[in-house]
Amino acid sequence: MKKTAAVLLAAAMILGSLAGCGGKEEKGEKSGDTKAAAAEAGGETAGSGDEGTKGAEPSGEPIKIAMVGAMTGPYSEYGTVIKTGCEVAVKQWNDKGGIHGRPIEMEVYDEKGEREEGLALAQLISGDEDVYGVIGHFMSTTVVGKLYGDARMPLICPTASAEAYSSQSDCTFRLNPTIKVETEAMLVCADAVGKKKLGVVYLNDDWGNRASATLEQILEENNPSGYEIVAKEAILGGDMDYSSVISNLKAAGAETAVMFCYYDSVVPFSIKAAQAYPELRIVCGGNCYNETFLSVGGKDVNGCLAPTAFDANAQDEATQTFVKDYLEISGGSMPSNMSAQAYDAMSVLLEAIDSTGGELDREAIIAAVRDNQHEGLIGSCKFDENRDVIFEFDAMEAKDGAWVPCE
Repeated sequence: MKKTAAVLLAAAMILGSLAGCGGKEEKGEKSGDTKAAAAEAGGETAGSGDEGTKGAEPSGEPIKIAMVGAMTGPYSEYGTVIKTGCEVAVKQWNDKGGIHGRPIEMEVYDEKGEREEGLALAQLISGDEDVYGVIGHFMSTTVVGKLYGDARMPLICPTASAEAYSSQSDCTFRLNPTIKVETEAMLVCADAVGKKKLGVVYLNDDWGNRASATLEQILEENNPSGYEIVAKEAILGGDMDYSSVISNLKAAGAETAVMFCYYDSVVPFSIKAAQAYPELRIVCGGNCYNETFLSVGGKDVNGCLAPTAFDANAQDEATQTFVKDYLEISGGSMPSNMSAQAYDAMSVLLEAIDSTGGELDREAIIAAVRDNQHEGLIGSCKFDENRDVIFEFDAMEAKDGAWVPCE
């Protein structure tokens, strides 16, 4: 049976501080006029018009959008998929003739996976009168909102999970689950397994500790499934030796591991668990819904479950057009749910700019983002009173090199 959880989609990563002005990636890299990456793809943004329509070549002064992500550093793979998702949306709009005949130009900034760098970039971008909106950040989401709010610049984040993100200003919007929302969706995945004894494995950082505490709080307040946390293991993550962690879970009688980690931890954990504790079921977060998780983990990640609001195998025209264009721009990599969220975030922003009739008035753009009716790859992108999106997540299972609906 297909497990679905209706949940709020909010913001995803945490951390943050200050370092130099850092980096526009490849100083001046622009993604609006890079049709060479996918010259043949003729789709368009979901819900933005007639599929396959080719408009006149846009001309004139570009409309600039900033994209801020971790393009280098330990989280660079996330930066890459977010950037590519945004590039697909920009390319599709430019293929239709841009916005009121003007080309869209996306400038990419690298926060290097550092909160300090992200804050410095926000100070730089928020002072640029030629930028009309921002997609990002990644590691600095909880410290940049006020800067953009003071500058009256719309910020849509497809990755932030901290509850405090959207309260920073009325210019901050998010298309990603909060920690609480994703934890609830992970419990829906655990329901599909039907095992009651949980072992919690979490990164020993701000995000991981808050996620673990959130799970405990949720189960204290409402636990109709009768879950019991029998073990908790804080880890450094990455390619570490998971032998003792798995031994501790086994000794405690854990039947399902609930993992608040990135996929670069879940994969080696799963490989080791397949040998040392094959009966253990594994539930992970939506960041594991990607091609690398499946290709690196191979048969050892079979049976892992994760919630996602995006299914790259869906047969509707909007999804298939997005996947086709994404494959061409990325050089053959399949999109993840984070890619789809970035695409939808950029689509909402570009529709909002377009709706102002070419006036490029930031207040009008902010209002149009707030009131958007966009139907995206992840469902309705309408924002609630907290500037979050209500989503339906499906429980997906890794099976023979693919993510399939959990039955």
